[in-house]
Amino acid sequence: MAGENRYSPILVGIFLSQMLIGTLVVVVFLWMGKAIIPRHGGGLYVLDRVQDPYLYWGLLAGILFSLVFLPIRYLYQGPKG
Repeated sequence: MAGENRYSPILVGIFLSQMLIGTLVVVVFLWMGKAIIPRHGGGLYVLDRVQDPYLYWGLLAGILFSLVFLPIRYLYQGPKG
């Protein structure tokens, strides 16, 4: 299938699409200055950059870490096994 230190093309495509979605989400949140997140129990919560700056920037850092940084790290290191 794939070489020893390479992921299959399908997994590379999944990682790249995950990075693209994460980047687009962060760009939209930065452009609007607001983040729309689901509220526990139903509904949506609008997180404003001016009213809740630490929560807003923490959310963006978490999104960048989980949807952009980790796939780059996984692609760089290659599969373990």
